[in-house]
Amino acid sequence: MSFLNDKDKENEKNISVTLVTPDDSEKNAIVISFSEMWKYAKKFFALWISLAIVAAFVSVGIAYAFQKSFYLGDATALIGLNYDGIDKGLDPNGDELDITKIKSPSVIENALTNLDMNIEKSDIIRQNLNITGVVPEDAMDEMSMYYDVFSNGNNSALQAAQSILDSKFYPSKYLVTFNYFKAGFSFEEGKEILNEVLNSYRSYFFETYNYNVALGSSVSIVDYTTYDYAEAVNIFSNSIDSVTDYLNNLKQGDTSNFRSSATGYSFDDLLAEASLIKNNDLDRTSSYVTINNITKNDKDSMVSYYKYLVEQLERKKAVSASTLNSINDSIASYEKDPLIMVVGSDSESSTEENGKTVTKDVNKAYDELVSQKIDTQKTISSYSKSIRYYNSIISAFNKSKSSSKEEIAKAEDYLSVLNDRLQKLIDNTNKTAEEYYSNVAFANAYKVLVPASGSQKEVVSSNVKMPVLISEALLFVVYMGIIVIGSIISANKKKKEEIIENPSDVDNEIRE
Repeated sequence: MSFLNDKDKENEKNISVTLVTPDDSEKNAIVISFSEMWKYAKKFFALWISLAIVAAFVSVGIAYAFQKSFYLGDATALIGLNYDGIDKGLDPNGDELDITKIKSPSVIENALTNLDMNIEKSDIIRQNLNITGVVPEDAMDEMSMYYDVFSNGNNSALQAAQSILDSKFYPSKYLVTFNYFKAGFSFEEGKEILNEVLNSYRSYFFETYNYNVALGSSVSIVDYTTYDYAEAVNIFSNSIDSVTDYLNNLKQGDTSNFRSSATGYSFDDLLAEASLIKNNDLDRTSSYVTINNITKNDKDSMVSYYKYLVEQLERKKAVSASTLNSINDSIASYEKDPLIMVVGSDSESSTEENGKTVTKDVNKAYDELVSQKIDTQKTISSYSKSIRYYNSIISAFNKSKSSSKEEIAKAEDYLSVLNDRLQKLIDNTNKTAEEYYSNVAFANAYKVLVPASGSQKEVVSSNVKMPVLISEALLFVVYMGIIVIGSIISANKKKKEEIIENPSDVDNEIRE
């Protein structure tokens, strides 16, 4: 390879580089002339600048046309709990509160079902839900006071340290945050999902802790047509009794004379309706079925069947009576001492179990015995009532003749009317009780204090700078390519012309 300085014919310095190998002839030499490159650079500079400006505008336009934006952020809501024991970190049953149940699969799947969304997204939603307790201001003030004592470095520091160890703060308010973006939802979808999850947890909370034991869970209208007439009457009778007991319990706890805005009924109104159904529709149907010996089967088989039912009920009654005697003995021997006092608590005691402090209600066992006694007495009363009823049917079967088709048809009409009226009573009772529990009795037990909200940050998915830089870089590469290639072609063309005109001079220059 040789480096040569050529003199321009016009006596101007022309710095160039000639690339050649020892075996190559001058015809195959490649000349790179910097002066030619400068000429081409000046020649196409204006065109390059013009194209660069156009490319920049085009790139920006395309980038904005195809850009997408989304919103990045969290949806946040505030919930509050208010019941006995929340200040000690307990749930309504007296156990340790597990607020993370808000993230339980059943709660989230129920919320997605209500929103008509795919429940397969429940896992990703649960992973992006976070729950944080809100420490009350007075607790923060107390912790600040301890910090001041520590900073003073006096002898009270040890006492303050012990106070901190003995103090526990249990929040009654919780901040629930949902990272909707990470879960793959929009801002509006995130708020909607979070609100529905909190509403779903409300149902879970009330159901789990028996705040609103719906009447329908213990009383339901069965298909009475699958039973014999006397059996259907007995089922209706038990249902009416259950409705009456349920309403009496609600009435005892109601101090506001509650009247439902949905049904227009008070508990007294519903009790009056239950009494009317029992004394009119039920008694009329029961007496008609019994007196007229109405049955779907032959008399002898039904007598045997009802005798069997009576024997079964007598055995169950005897077992319940024995249980009641045991409960009465336990109550009689139980010493309920109202003077038991524990420092820091009016009605609780603490014991060590497996290295953990367990808080127990001193009177809880006694109260449970009383509750068991009342329930057992109701069960015995129900057995006795059914036994009397079935015995009356057996007596009627033994005395009367078989019923006619007209009597059977009339009995079925009575049962149909009774079924409709009892169903309406149960529906109104459930609606009234649900409204009472939600708006009066336990209105603040669980409450969404602040619905889902939050700030959102707009993020643009496309980068405007990058397309511009890429287009300008490509255009610059093309510009430089034109300069280099054009200068090489021009310089080598001139070199060939010189070789043709003065071949000996060129060979000498190459040898040197």
